[in-house]
Amino acid sequence: MPLLPGARRASIDALFCRAIGTMCSTRRFGTTASGVLCVDGRSSVQQMVEEVERVSLRSARGLDLIAVGDPGVVAAFHVAAMLRRTARAPAFTLVGEGTLAKLDVDALHAQQLLHQGRGKLFRLSLPPVDEWVAESSRIVDSRLQVGNSTEPLSLAKAISARAAVLPEGSVVAVETALVGEEKRRRWRISQMARAIARAYHWEVLPVDASLPTRPFSCVAELVRQEAANPPPGGSAECWVLRIEILPKGAPKW
Repeated sequence: MPLLPGARRASIDALFCRAIGTMCSTRRFGTTASGVLCVDGRSSVQQMVEEVERVSLRSARGLDLIAVGDPGVVAAFHVAAMLRRTARAPAFTLVGEGTLAKLDVDALHAQQLLHQGRGKLFRLSLPPVDEWVAESSRIVDSRLQVGNSTEPLSLAKAISARAAVLPEGSVVAVETALVGEEKRRRWRISQMARAIARAYHWEVLPVDASLPTRPFSCVAELVRQEAANPPPGGSAECWVLRIEILPKGAPKW
């Protein structure tokens, strides 16, 4: 049984690819090892989702998506947003190369060989299907909007500050509207990824180990929202990519 009904998946796939651009359907996607899939944005999203479903359902340990470059992380977020089962979603961790180098040197070396210098690398670690989180358990407390001028460092600081004090079960949503030029849409999503990975790095590898930390996982969503500045004659709604930040454990203070 597919994790997302076929008709709904195809509809979202087509709409999202029009919003993001042609990179969702023109490049390669491949299985590299047991529980590891490499995503560089060169395959159709539906093909990627089907492969992730196949690996997820047979893996008791979850799987890693190795996203290569901006097209790869855009495609990986899309795949994560489409994976659903009985209103449950995978809460993944997003780790950048710098963090991975310190947490797991061997894994970083293997993954660098996979993408062979084709762009910045991110690892999305998805849990087993039976550990996916219910929609009802995720309450959006606040939102951070990502625009063309958003800087990853400032966004990472905002994510960390809000996640530190959220009650358990609440999330902060990092969002960007899928409107405007393709390169701008891709840029905004890549900035989101960099900021989230940096904020995660601070929690798992703090400079001062005596300070409290609060790691988090992420859930990707594609939602329809009212457009802030719709063009004349354009739709009053637009697709929004939302990455929900789910802090683990009690608030820091």
